[in-house]
Amino acid sequence: MKHISKKRQPVDGLLMILIFSLVFSGLFQVVLAFSNQGVADVMTFNYVWATTPIDNIFHLYSIPSLDYPPLVPVLFRLITPVLQYFSASASTFLLMKLFPIAFNLILGIAVYVIVDKKQPLSDMDKALAVVVATFSPTLLFNAAIWGQFDGLLVLLLFLCFYSVSTKRIYWALPSMQSVV
Repeated sequence: MKHISKKRQPVDGLLMILIFSLVFSGLFQVVLAFSNQGVADVMTFNYVWATTPIDNIFHLYSIPSLDYPPLVPVLFRLITPVLQYFSASASTFLLMKLFPIAFNLILGIAVYVIVDKKQPLSDMDKALAVVVATFSPTLLFNAAIWGQFDGLLVLLLFLCFYSVSTKRIYWALPSMQSVV
């Protein structure tokens, strides 16, 4: 009787770097978001955008100082009942910052998927791109401290430029329209 042994496939080093980067970046951002509960941006803008009553979706920009792409206030509308239940507690601050943190992590995944396809890059360059995307100080602090959606905007720009570089102009248009 033959002994059948399964050969274990080596774990991709770049995938491991992505996983560790996502976990540590996410944990760092959540801890930072929970520990910083200033009212500067989250309560002045995001909370107002999420809880201000509107007649319909087409009057969304009648909310004071709303200048983000439509995706942002629509996402906030999904959690409005929860925000109103907790009012201005620590849970509110963390909940409102989870969307920007999620977009920062999605950006890291998008960079991994795209740079993993690029053959001319060395493994070290690919790993560096993933780490820079997940640990960019600007994106980390904008999401975790101020609750800003710069990660979403960078993600859309990244996808737009990738689409243009691969000659998929029609895929670039929705991304560019979301940023403008």
